[in-house]
Amino acid sequence: MTSFGLVLGMGQSGYQWVGKNHVLTLLTTRNMEVAEYASSGNTSYQMRLLSFNESWGLQHKKVFEKDCFSPEFEKIGKEITLKCGGLPLAITVIAGFLSKIGKTLNEWQSVAEKVRSMVSTDVDVQCMRVLALSYHQLPHHLKTCFLYFAIFPEDEEIYVDKLVELLAAEGFLKVEETKSIEEVAEKCLQDLIDRSSLSIDYEIFFGETKYCRIHDVIREICLKEARNMNIENFIGENNGQNPSALSIHFSSNSRGRTSTQLNYRIIGKKLARSCPNNEARSIFFLNSKSGFMSELLPFRLVRVLDLALMNFIVFPSGLLDLIHLRYLALRLSPSVHYYLGKETPSSIDIPPSISRLCYLETFIICPPPYEELTAPLYPLILPSEILTMPQLRLLLLGWTESITPSGAAPLDPLRFLKMRGPSPTHAVPPLLLPPADAFPQNLKALTLCMTCLWWKDLSIVGKLPKLEVLKLIGDACKGKEWEAADHGFPRLKFLYLRDVDFQYWRAGCHHFPFLERLAILYCPYLDSIPQDFADITTLARISLTGCPESFGNSAKQIQQDMLDNYGNSSLVVNIVRHLLP
Repeated sequence: MTSFGLVLGMGQSGYQWVGKNHVLTLLTTRNMEVAEYASSGNTSYQMRLLSFNESWGLQHKKVFEKDCFSPEFEKIGKEITLKCGGLPLAITVIAGFLSKIGKTLNEWQSVAEKVRSMVSTDVDVQCMRVLALSYHQLPHHLKTCFLYFAIFPEDEEIYVDKLVELLAAEGFLKVEETKSIEEVAEKCLQDLIDRSSLSIDYEIFFGETKYCRIHDVIREICLKEARNMNIENFIGENNGQNPSALSIHFSSNSRGRTSTQLNYRIIGKKLARSCPNNEARSIFFLNSKSGFMSELLPFRLVRVLDLALMNFIVFPSGLLDLIHLRYLALRLSPSVHYYLGKETPSSIDIPPSISRLCYLETFIICPPPYEELTAPLYPLILPSEILTMPQLRLLLLGWTESITPSGAAPLDPLRFLKMRGPSPTHAVPPLLLPPADAFPQNLKALTLCMTCLWWKDLSIVGKLPKLEVLKLIGDACKGKEWEAADHGFPRLKFLYLRDVDFQYWRAGCHHFPFLERLAILYCPYLDSIPQDFADITTLARISLTGCPESFGNSAKQIQQDMLDNYGNSSLVVNIVRHLLP
């Protein structure tokens, strides 16, 4: 019989607890009532506060080991540590703050005085006061980004790629002349992470999608400060519902901005009553629902509209009147009619009038729900006008059988294109790529997932003049051998392969002359990396997981060859051999 462990975090009162043999369950909670209820008579373990030496060790590691400080700073640091009351979260956040302020005794003494004034016999109150201090010391632009996390439900996995697009669409980021909008957003997020305001989770390998988490206690500070800027909580008809289903209305009068996060139970009248002037700038739907809410149409100034959890039979033409949209995510799912026995369209057409959304920067068409993967799929027809949209930077096609744009605009702004093919359960022909000159010519990053291309079709992709990132996932390509075309990928810097079933890779250094990062995950049939890659002098990192041992050996050999031939020991090789269950 198989045994396994289960870890549950932040339990709430009222859960039914069912014990089973051969299951080890670990539940963490700040509520002793929940712990006693879940323990089923077993002893619960109450975490103690850190001793001063433990607290100082944590503070020292995060601040003083990274830089040199005089004894005077250590003395102040110890005083601040003592006033944190042995609370690890408070110590960590204050440490992140101290690592960012200047190296003057006056600044550190000022922090010590503020922490000293917040001393309380209630450890929860003490912790909240220290965290609030950290928030109030954030620069203005970081406060804005931090408060934006109030729109996400508790414990939400917030994907960095999505967050970057949202922050850009909201206009929260100040564009710098020498940096892209993505670099500016990532810098803001990294600053918050460095200050321990956020935690970030990702696999060890470059290229794996990262996502942020915000600690529940820090989220309380976020919500409290956001309410001070006119945040209101909307709940559904049942006031006792799980707090994670709460909707949030954010308004900052100084910026004339409103963000609304709606639960599907909220009726249009309540929405209209909450926003009488139709001033909403951002609308997120938390729960799935079929159809389009006509109550959204009056919100003509909306910039961000996330309908990714709603099912639409056809493209909702009413969206075309929301001409200020910067970010649009929706799910087109004609399969709803299929299951109801109703007539279904032969294809899904994005109307040419989509070009009316002249400010649109991010357009996401999500794949059908998992439970609909057995239903027929329908070709997604894109108009050529979509490539003439002046601000469109990212286009994500959730499932694609064909691409029909017939030409690229000379000033095409599209930088990121993600295409997903149908599920392997569907017997459909491979994706048909247009000629290279019909592709967006300024494309910087391309992701292909389950597109079932032939490997030879990548010769078209290799002709894209500015392509720097290529990600192949799932059955992106089919066939046992990938033989790179003569022209290769002249500008590619990052190649990411995951769950791609091929055995032979015929390529040399001249095919990837500027490759910097190579990440290969779960490719069990591929036995080696081309040894000629040792002559790619720009190669800085190879990351492998779930690959045969021989594959890891070939990566180490490349590392050794680069050291022997060029005296270059900067190539980093990360290998994890675990396989997916």
